[in-house]
Amino acid sequence: MTFDPQSGQAARAPEFLLPSSLTPGTLLPFEFEATDGRSTWVDTLSIEVGEGSDQTPPRVSVPVVTFQEDLLHVSLPSRRVLDGSGLNAGRALVFGGADTALLATISLTLARGWFAGTWPRPEPGVYWVLGQVEDSRGNQGRSPLRTVQVYAPQGEIAGDSAVVRLGRGEVGQVAYSPDGRLLAVASSVGVWLHEAGTLRQLGLLGADEGRVRALAFSPDSRLLAAAADGEGGVRLWDLAGQRAVALLEAGSSDLSW
Repeated sequence: MTFDPQSGQAARAPEFLLPSSLTPGTLLPFEFEATDGRSTWVDTLSIEVGEGSDQTPPRVSVPVVTFQEDLLHVSLPSRRVLDGSGLNAGRALVFGGADTALLATISLTLARGWFAGTWPRPEPGVYWVLGQVEDSRGNQGRSPLRTVQVYAPQGEIAGDSAVVRLGRGEVGQVAYSPDGRLLAVASSVGVWLHEAGTLRQLGLLGADEGRVRALAFSPDSRLLAAAADGEGGVRLWDLAGQRAVALLEAGSSDLSW
């Protein structure tokens, strides 16, 4: 807050954003630090709330965005939408692509303290989501943009781009079995096993063994050797039962039969 040295009045009216309802006549106590350029001191004041309406747009926080069960969920907590004249409607705008084209407008319904809505079955990719709230006077406030990454479901081809997401965690080496039936994916959480033809996930080997660096199938495709980081060694897996049958106490970054 800056005061005019001639009149002693505030040169610019301050704005206080408070997430609560106030009625005319309410006294708001403030403690502030003042300076005249030569010394600094602490003082107090009280401001009485008067009649009036908020002429400025709502102040909107960054929206919360999650992806579950083929739905992009967008929500805004009402306590983080600040406005003095009452809220009328909420929406989320979804943009995508290098030209930031508008892809969808999601209606956000206020219920139990949240503005919330969904966008069904978005394609895998990167999106920019912006929250927008309108108050009872027609003023529209916008949030900062939130960047969202939507991945293809496990084992599903992502549209026409032939991109597939296999496994979870940090993915490393990928190996096909000699008989062409299985696909193994080394990762930071173990070895993900898939059907090669359908990419259907069959299981996770060595979930408690740490990061796997290297893979090798036996010539008959019945066994899989997986080399773990550090002192994890090389573990042999029986693929029919998905169980470990041997552990070699020597690690390796490259495996072969």
